[in-house]
Amino acid sequence: MPGPPPKPTAIKAAEGNPGKRKLNPGDLAEAAKRPKCPAWLDKEARKKWRELTGILMERRVLRRDDQALLSQFCQDWSDLVLARRQFHDLGEKRLLVSTEAGPRVNPLLRIIERKTESLVRISARFGFSPADRARIMFEEPFPGKEADPLEALLAGPVKHHKADRTIQ
Repeated sequence: MPGPPPKPTAIKAAEGNPGKRKLNPGDLAEAAKRPKCPAWLDKEARKKWRELTGILMERRVLRRDDQALLSQFCQDWSDLVLARRQFHDLGEKRLLVSTEAGPRVNPLLRIIERKTESLVRISARFGFSPADRARIMFEEPFPGKEADPLEALLAGPVKHHKADRTIQ
């Protein structure tokens, strides 16, 4: 499949549907639902799961069928943290390891690289990158959460300096 993967419908709607293509009403009708945390996730991954499900529920883009991809992200995060800790604990001699064939690049570096690549790839699907977040504007707070008066004030009409007129 050439090009970037398609954006979730909820993210397109939050961006104001810039492409003006018809959105899937089935995706918009389904409310955000917190998927159950898989039992096989380790402690670090479960911690990341709780953090990310909170963020994604607030953005109203999380659904039950996101469980597999989100759990993979969380476990990759946990594996990366573990590999980084082990790599750090090796001290100054951490870049190369001695083998019978001579010094080799530490295999932990490859694990770190693979996990980082996986995290970057999956994070783009959930809109975790700064570029994706900058394009998303939410009109109303998550149900049950009060609107911030300062945010409402700051989100008011923008004045154009030269003509001193309101830009819509």
